[in-house]
Amino acid sequence: LLDGWPLGFYLTGSLSVVWYIAWMFIAYSSPGEHPRISQEELQHLEKTVPKPQVAPDIPWRQILTCRHVYGIIIVQTCCNYTNYGIMSTLPQYLADVQNFDISSNGLISSLPWLCCFLTINLVANLTDHLKRSGGRGGVSITLLRKVNQLVGTLVPGACLVLAGEIQCFLAVLLLLLLVQLMAPHTLHQRRQHALVRPPHPHVALTARRVIGQACDV
Repeated sequence: LLDGWPLGFYLTGSLSVVWYIAWMFIAYSSPGEHPRISQEELQHLEKTVPKPQVAPDIPWRQILTCRHVYGIIIVQTCCNYTNYGIMSTLPQYLADVQNFDISSNGLISSLPWLCCFLTINLVANLTDHLKRSGGRGGVSITLLRKVNQLVGTLVPGACLVLAGEIQCFLAVLLLLLLVQLMAPHTLHQRRQHALVRPPHPHVALTARRVIGQACDV
């Protein structure tokens, strides 16, 4: 139980349960329901925070006939296929093809995802900077999203094809580059649902997550 790869699953699962229990006792739907809030803080929040409005009915027909929703679902499915494909097969690829010891290649297997984390933060800040700069209105957010999606899909796809044809350490570098360059795509495809029927972005989010994950299974 406490030795080997299963430990990572037991540890993260246990922490999730502990976090959920703590959340149930710490978080409340509104400040007025919190038992430990001071009267002064409660009055301040009631004066400054707008009261939540009743959400309108979900326009199911418009959402189900919206082509943007289906585009988001397709993008999610393709992204998951590449993500989980690399995630689940990279250690075995390094062992069987590149002859790395599978019991000690954990660092190399995790390196692409660490680099992806750093790249996502870099791309997010760069995109935000370009949006604010470039003249009076800055660079068009639509153009930025299209460029990020283009770079984050075509280039990783090319890297994946080339990695399958190269039998040397260069293939590992291509896989590292692949995951890094997926960062712009991942960053923006996770924001697209917020642009579909703004009062109900959670519907598009749920649809893309459920259908995307089900297709990958």
